[in-house]
Amino acid sequence: MLILTLCLLIPILFSTTPTTTVQAAIPGELFMPLISIFAFGNIFLPEQTADMTAVINSKPIQLKTIYALRFGWSLLFLSIINSLLILIYLLSTANLNLGLLWADFLVKPLFIGSLAALSYRLCHFPALAYLIPTAFLALCIGYPHLGVFNLLTIMNHQGWLGIISQLIAGILFLIISFTKFKKQPFA
Repeated sequence: MLILTLCLLIPILFSTTPTTTVQAAIPGELFMPLISIFAFGNIFLPEQTADMTAVINSKPIQLKTIYALRFGWSLLFLSIINSLLILIYLLSTANLNLGLLWADFLVKPLFIGSLAALSYRLCHFPALAYLIPTAFLALCIGYPHLGVFNLLTIMNHQGWLGIISQLIAGILFLIISFTKFKKQPFA
């Protein structure tokens, strides 16, 4: 419910008729990563006891699959919201690079979500699934020298290189997050 409420605030807080691509990128690069932290951080919360994890993992559908389905659902929801925002921009008369904006808006939730999943996978603390992406977002806002991994890709005029780098990193983080290691069970 919080995520939906935050998404509904986008047209209120930000202009739906931007005049430049940089101005159009503000909701997707500042606000959507914040929404993504809430959306992806909570996919690990319901099963926090060892007994609950053991019961779920004894069933044909393992906990890893449940996490992956929750991740996919959150990513799909945020992608639809971002696509709707791009459609709103399409109706404006400004000359915007909508392809670049759309790709950027779709990669941000994947990158933040995969960072949250990796944080949880490596530490097994749900609080870190919120804390590490939040700290990274704050770092991106306050420290401009993160290069292609800065979430403010379009606002920092990085273009496609930043988007592709974040996409590759997000996919790698997901592979690591949902890979079962021999010595450490997925729990």
